[in-house]
Amino acid sequence: MLRARDKKRLIEGSLFSDYENSDYINKEGNIIKAHELSFLGAGENSSVWKYKNNAFKIFFAKCLPWALTIETYERMKCLPLKRTLKAKDVYSEVINQSKYSSLDAYMMDFQRKNNKSLLECPTQKFLENIKLLEKDCQMLSENALTMEDIKIENSILNNSFELYLSDIDMYQVTYNLTESGILYKNKVELNYFFKEYILALLENLEELKLEEYAVAVSKIHEIFETPIAFVAASESFEKLFSKYECPKEYFLSLRQKR
Repeated sequence: MLRARDKKRLIEGSLFSDYENSDYINKEGNIIKAHELSFLGAGENSSVWKYKNNAFKIFFAKCLPWALTIETYERMKCLPLKRTLKAKDVYSEVINQSKYSSLDAYMMDFQRKNNKSLLECPTQKFLENIKLLEKDCQMLSENALTMEDIKIENSILNNSFELYLSDIDMYQVTYNLTESGILYKNKVELNYFFKEYILALLENLEELKLEEYAVAVSKIHEIFETPIAFVAASESFEKLFSKYECPKEYFLSLRQKR
């Protein structure tokens, strides 16, 4: 298991010369050898590795309160989620005995990041992303799962302009809310993610002058000014962008309208 004190060195790349990662085993007894993993990146609580055509996430310490739980894994694994990268299998670190004992790591689909902006995504693909994420939100809510820690750095835009939520570690089965209560909470989380994502991209849209940027920002705030849980983001974005090839083209058109 990767040690918390090694995180900084791991991220900097200096750890590989003198630190050997562990092997991992699943319930069926299939073992992933350390030498089969290639490093992709690391965050506060875990590291991510490439394994064949998959991504493999390893937690830095055992029994983290914010790590994926078996209950959440079991509840999510059969759901046909379209834009949420769920755990496909769970693994234990191999320590002295070759058997599965705890959730120390998990496998998920690998998605290669696209360096382009979501604002450059063809409008129909952009709207498809929003609609599929909304469907995932609905499905998770119907299965008593709350969406947590949804933010830009926990998402991936791949080379096909498909947008995925990539970190389910803090998702949890919730018993103290009704289905409608869970849906309300999840829609707040998802719509806030949409809002913050677009606003962050607008900050980097260098073609807009300050006044034009202010107008663009106001358009996004208008969409989400209603209590955010009741916003139908896909419908609102469709009204805004449907006449343009991509969202960026819409925002650049604001220059001509002034």
